[in-house]
Amino acid sequence: MWRMLVALALVGLMGRPAAVAAQDEGCPDTPEDTASELVGEYLAGGQWDLAYDVLHPEAQLRVPRQVFAAARQAQAIAAPILDVEVFPADVHPAWTWGVTGTGFTAVSEVPVRVARGAPLGTVSDVEMIPLVRVGDCWRWLPPRLP
Repeated sequence: MWRMLVALALVGLMGRPAAVAAQDEGCPDTPEDTASELVGEYLAGGQWDLAYDVLHPEAQLRVPRQVFAAARQAQAIAAPILDVEVFPADVHPAWTWGVTGTGFTAVSEVPVRVARGAPLGTVSDVEMIPLVRVGDCWRWLPPRLP
């Protein structure tokens, strides 16, 4: 009986995202630095695992690492990130994530101008990167999941 309980517990743990506490080491101090690292290094550089680690645990529960990586890779092939400019964050005392309708407090939205390669030149857009403090790190809640 105890072997079955241990086996069930192990199976349940296998499908869970990595613990956030293990990722807290070496996190950027500010939401602006987190957004810069996320977009300018991880997403622009094809470091999908590191970008996934910056996802908020709520988002990690809803999209597997492999699906996230495949979607980001397809986006990078279609429109690679060429340049990034990060602006000061706006802090919202209450904010609702549009994907689930879940409310969060003290969300920092960081405006990031992202220049992407396109078939006919370069396209620049300002994207809002919502970040929530989890432990000692800022975690990303993207506007949509793959």
